[in-house]
Amino acid sequence: MSLSASVGHGGRNLADDVRQVQSLLNEAGAAPALVVDGACGPQTVGAIRWFQEHVVHLPRPDGRVDPGGGTWTALTQRTAVSAEELCELRRRHVDPRVKENATTTRIIDALLPLMRGTTLEIISGWLSAADQAWKVDYHWEQLLWISERSLAASVDASTKTKLEAIRTALLANPPSPSSGYRTSGVVGQPVDGSSSHAITTRHTMLSQQKRAFAKVVEEGGLIAKSSDPAAAFQLAAATISAPGTSKHGTGYAVDIEGPADVVRSICTRLGATLVLDEQSHTHVEFARGIR
Repeated sequence: MSLSASVGHGGRNLADDVRQVQSLLNEAGAAPALVVDGACGPQTVGAIRWFQEHVVHLPRPDGRVDPGGGTWTALTQRTAVSAEELCELRRRHVDPRVKENATTTRIIDALLPLMRGTTLEIISGWLSAADQAWKVDYHWEQLLWISERSLAASVDASTKTKLEAIRTALLANPPSPSSGYRTSGVVGQPVDGSSSHAITTRHTMLSQQKRAFAKVVEEGGLIAKSSDPAAAFQLAAATISAPGTSKHGTGYAVDIEGPADVVRSICTRLGATLVLDEQSHTHVEFARGIR
């Protein structure tokens, strides 16, 4: 791979050179993704500046890629990741609580080089059947917690009645123990002593109450009235798969926090079969593995 002339601001911008740079910038996670058309316009120059600022860490990004220059070198060497750099990327971009099997590890290792210079963080990977049951309890406690926080806020009578109904429904089928999931530093801990039937029933009830909560949040304007972050409400209302049905159980799914458009740009290039913006994070599936 070689560049015959400069590309970008003040460059010669030969079509073949521009296409190379556009493709490499897309692989680097430029968002929105560039159209690889060989035409160097404002979006391409902006993507070059983004790469120079966030990946090359130039103090004064000039928006140009020169043959043999530092920006070109960084673009073409992104796929060569040393063991030391991979460890550093994991430290920056993977929550230490994320569990992995061999499939998840391959996916994460392929994603990490493209996360350089971004704020993305992988927050969930492989989940065993027990972990998936634990996740139901995590979401149960999250919804109960934010509902009670909202009840303590200044809400009208109608909103209060609806929140109390959600709280009552949740408390009718609590896990055992009934707390510690939301603040746990370890996926799967604490271990719920509930029967599998109780957990399945809890998931069905939880899914119903999540939909009811999402409606209350919108109608009651709860986010604007709360001192809690919007992400707390979004997570409480987010959908959750029934235990044993999640793609996380196969290792072919990850959840990523950060700008959804950046996640989509990176993951679709690697062959993602599903990229779902769940507001609090983006759920990504690679049913056919990494491309």
